Amino acid sequence: MLLGVCSNTLLAAPEVQVTIRTDRSDAIYQQGQAITFLISATRDGKAMTDTVSYTVSKDSALTLHKGTITLGKKPVAVTASLDEPGFVKLFVNVPGHLDYKKREKPAVAGAAVDPQLIQPSMPVPDDFDAFWESKKKLVLASPMKPQLTQVPCKRDNVLAYDLQLNCPDMQGNPGGQAVSGYFAVPENAQKGKCPAILFPHSAGVKTAYLNNPVDRGASIGMIGLDFNAHGIPNGKDKKFYSKLSKGEFSDYRVRGREDRETYYFLGMYMRLYRALQFLKSRPEWDGKTLIVWGSSQGGGQALVAGGLDPDVTLLLSGVPAMCDHTAPVISRKAGWPQILKGIDPQTDKASWDKIVSASRYFDAVNFASRIKAPIIMSVGFCDVVCAPTSVYAAYNAIPVDTKEIYHGIDMHHNQNSDVWNLFKGAAFSHAKKAIDANP
Repeated sequence: MLLGVCSNTLLAAPEVQVTIRTDRSDAIYQQGQAITFLISATRDGKAMTDTVSYTVSKDSALTLHKGTITLGKKPVAVTASLDEPGFVKLFVNVPGHLDYKKREKPAVAGAAVDPQLIQPSMPVPDDFDAFWESKKKLVLASPMKPQLTQVPCKRDNVLAYDLQLNCPDMQGNPGGQAVSGYFAVPENAQKGKCPAILFPHSAGVKTAYLNNPVDRGASIGMIGLDFNAHGIPNGKDKKFYSKLSKGEFSDYRVRGREDRETYYFLGMYMRLYRALQFLKSRPEWDGKTLIVWGSSQGGGQALVAGGLDPDVTLLLSGVPAMCDHTAPVISRKAGWPQILKGIDPQTDKASWDKIVSASRYFDAVNFASRIKAPIIMSVGFCDVVCAPTSVYAAYNAIPVDTKEIYHGIDMHHNQNSDVWNLFKGAAFSHAKKAIDANP
């Protein structure tokens, strides 16, 4: 709540609540079918009667129409439709409506249109598998030299370590960014008895998290690894990571994007593969159970992990990033990091073409098409960071029968409690089944 000062008295800013629902409870429609959004808003509990503007878009990629409505005691309708598979988004500019960071932002709602028919914007490159096999070989050819330093752990019967694991650079030379994370193992773990779980990170520059491998891994009998995205030291203060975020890693999402041999995510994906190989190298691993759980950038990495390593046995991918990089080519919105953003194909066609070509080798959609493991995903219909159209392009590309996707109809770029419980339950059940089968 924002606070202001008036005559030495603290006054709370008016609380504005906006409710938008669709005329279908599941918010799923067919192509060409009318979609009705019903909008109402209150200020300090009283119905607002303001005249406000709105915009209807094709998942934030193209404006379909815009206008104004006058709010009242009864919900006001805005209608739309879409003549292709995808998502429709409604943005309503209500004064005083704040996001979770207390910034004034439009209220957002989304609706799906034949989402099961959404296809990737471009096909998988012909040499996609050959390219990634060559990079996997570079990782495997570099002997692992893990450095494990024990760190305090609040859980009884769990041993926790800071892990620094060497990884080759993008061209296979020694001295690349390390796999840097926290590794945890049950104190009395027996050889060949433990499932393994890996936690890749969402976007940003930050330390690894100890609670993931401890509370969601070792405490229930798994070996677990949470590793940061950049191979940087763990456990530093906020200033350390803030400085890196604003400096050395400020452009990482687009660094080297014109060439598949230089794009920053090549190193990130190689570290991801290295982390998987580390878990599989541990004597405690049961040799058959390998879970990857991540959201956003971590959710995208979960898809990549499943595409790179056929030993993965369960994937949990929340609102995944890095999906459908080339969506702007067909007038759709790509997921984060929106690698083509800022490039105008009319004025800089050479750069556009290079980025389009390179990005296809890092598109989680293409890795998704190689997945062999069961998977659960989530999609936020209101997500403006990882467009739901891009998420569904990945989901539809997954060639396994044992897949499901949670529809967050009111969900933005986050994981609500339902998703959290769904993923946690699936991970724990998968691990327990493996443990019970290997006494």
